[in-house]
Amino acid sequence: MIRKGIHIIYTLCLLLSMQLSHAQQRPKIGLALSGGGAKGLAHIGVLKVIEQAGIHVDYIVGTSMGAVVGMLYAAGYSADSIEKIARWEKWDDLLSNKIDLPRIAIEEKAEFEKYIAEFPVYDKSIHFPGGLIEGQEMENELSRLATPVYHIKDFNQLPRPYKCVATSALNGKVVVIETGNLAEAVRSSMSIPSLFTPVKVDGDLLVDGGLVRNFPVNYLKQMGADILIGVNLSQNSTEDQLNNMFNMLSQIMFLGDLDDTEKQKKICDILIEPDLTGYGPSSFNNTDTLIKRGYEAALKQLDTLRTLANALNKQYGPAKVVQLPVVDSVYISSIEVSGLTKVQPSLIKGKMGIKENTWVNPNKIPERISYAFGTRYFTKISYELLPDKTGVKLKLKARENHLNHFKFAINYNTFTKASLFLNFTSRDLFIKNSRLLVSVAISDVFRFKTEYFKYTGPARNFGINLALHYDRNDFPLYQSFIRKALYKRNYTCLDARFQRTVGINAFIGAGIKYERSGLQYDILSNEFPFDGTNSQNLAYLMWHRNSLNRNYFPSRGSRTFVEGGYVFNVSYNINRYQRDSASGSINNTDFDNAAYNRSIDKEYFMVKWHAEYYFSLTNKLTLLNHHFAGSMFNLKGKSVVNDFNNFLLGGLYNNFRLQVPFTGFMDYEVLTNNYLGTLIGLQYELRKNVFVTTKGNILNYSGYIENYIDKKQWSANSNYLIGYGVTAGYLSFMGPLELTLMRDETNQTINFYVNMGYLF
Repeated sequence: MIRKGIHIIYTLCLLLSMQLSHAQQRPKIGLALSGGGAKGLAHIGVLKVIEQAGIHVDYIVGTSMGAVVGMLYAAGYSADSIEKIARWEKWDDLLSNKIDLPRIAIEEKAEFEKYIAEFPVYDKSIHFPGGLIEGQEMENELSRLATPVYHIKDFNQLPRPYKCVATSALNGKVVVIETGNLAEAVRSSMSIPSLFTPVKVDGDLLVDGGLVRNFPVNYLKQMGADILIGVNLSQNSTEDQLNNMFNMLSQIMFLGDLDDTEKQKKICDILIEPDLTGYGPSSFNNTDTLIKRGYEAALKQLDTLRTLANALNKQYGPAKVVQLPVVDSVYISSIEVSGLTKVQPSLIKGKMGIKENTWVNPNKIPERISYAFGTRYFTKISYELLPDKTGVKLKLKARENHLNHFKFAINYNTFTKASLFLNFTSRDLFIKNSRLLVSVAISDVFRFKTEYFKYTGPARNFGINLALHYDRNDFPLYQSFIRKALYKRNYTCLDARFQRTVGINAFIGAGIKYERSGLQYDILSNEFPFDGTNSQNLAYLMWHRNSLNRNYFPSRGSRTFVEGGYVFNVSYNINRYQRDSASGSINNTDFDNAAYNRSIDKEYFMVKWHAEYYFSLTNKLTLLNHHFAGSMFNLKGKSVVNDFNNFLLGGLYNNFRLQVPFTGFMDYEVLTNNYLGTLIGLQYELRKNVFVTTKGNILNYSGYIENYIDKKQWSANSNYLIGYGVTAGYLSFMGPLELTLMRDETNQTINFYVNMGYLF
């Protein structure tokens, strides 16, 4: 009680002195918010108490995270609104250059986050990655949040006049920003050196203001504030908290500012210092607690703040209410793209899908920009809205990615064994808006893939894809689920496809393939005495959609693949063998290859469909539901006669052409022309990136399409596979690590399957 009384007396004395010098003018209140990374979320709790006390803040200045919270409050957001924003934001994504898989262009999804490391190639050599975060997501989110005041370029004209503090990387001096692009100014104030790229503003390179002035109280006086309220978060982290680069850099950065912070604290009329022991600059997962700590610290000053507010209101009347301006839509009169030297502006504009002279919801602009960013041509695309005579100019500032990259990954799989994956990706080689992929898997299972993709069309939503694939892999042949022989299979495919992108997550395509398969015996049994080759052409239509939130261990979204094709010009060249019972040697037999070739189907249809659905039941529990089907039938609607072109049932991954994953069975255990199946499972995330998944599936298969047309034959000739398993998984920087124990209920056998690393 005594302490509260002292505060009240102090406040009244302060007010009395101001009234003597400003008889007709309401004293101005300034608020200074220090930096501190995640600890800056405590500012929100302080703002809640300030509003609860009835204090009207006239001026705001902030550094780093204090600049972020200060910008929102200066723009007119209430403390409660800022709290909702802080709880809703995905801070890990905002503070990285990471973009969600759903916003990656559909033609890039298969290659996204598929390699352990990517090295830019330029000046005729391979270089190490830069390592600095561009802040793409953070800056564009700041731009979105600043939309209500997009037309204000003088920060003194904001609902609450505002300044933010940065540091010049060129001379080490304090830079106080009060004009220009509001989002860019705040982004520069929080650019921790060696972690985030500096921001170039008016010819200067700006980094985090906390280097020289983390607690910028003195600028409030310059703005005209009479009463100075300061919230200081400058507390050194303990040894245990210095467990990552972000915390370590922040600690080192703020050490040189300690003397200045002490000077700034002395000029505060009201100083609030939350107890943030146990929390560091990277503690963004503790939003609730940090806000609460700020609230609790400010509550200790509640009586002082409330007395101040009441006295001011009694003397000068209620202060003007600050409200957030409402901007539901903007009229985009023009689009300007800067920063490009290699990429054409039409690629960005086309992928964004925003046209000039149209009305746009400004909250959708960052999402549209991410579609262009998802082409992977850029390391950053930021934006600014500039009022003009007819509407708003959308000004885009792009930073291009290196056109060439070398990538690698490693993998171990029960079926393919150990592999080293190498990839070279080149963009705009030969033709603008194109991409070349050259990938190779080096192991006993040799694989090669090259693709050349070209964007076309005014909106860049059409594409031409040319590809060459080659696989050489083991091909086990089973009889009654018992392996009888082991072959080596060679598969070559030339593929030309024309496609149209539908939205961001899907495309429809039409193409033609030339395919050639060859089998060569490795371990030959008496049951399978043959080898040879098969060649064919395939004209096809396809639909592919992928809205998963990640390629591995997804928790929401779907992935669908449908392909229907006409197989023609089928040609076989078969060699038959026999084993001498006495010597064990293998000899050619008299085999009429021409007659055999005449007996097989030269033309037939092939259709396959695979759909995966993931439903988030809780934050950690996901329901999996897959459906899959395939069929081969000739022009008469009858079963197809072929030996080399079957669907291959079994295994956990779609490693090779025509493979159909099925939990419980090993790769290629069943060969068939027709199948229909479903899977259901549950995935639980024990802790971040650690998963346990249970799956069960059932499938009906037959070599005869007639069994699916005639109900009597269906019931009389049904062949069922039933299997289930449990997988322990971990999503590491090397890719998924998965150990699966599964049971084949059809034959009552138990199998163990391992996959470590990204798939080819």
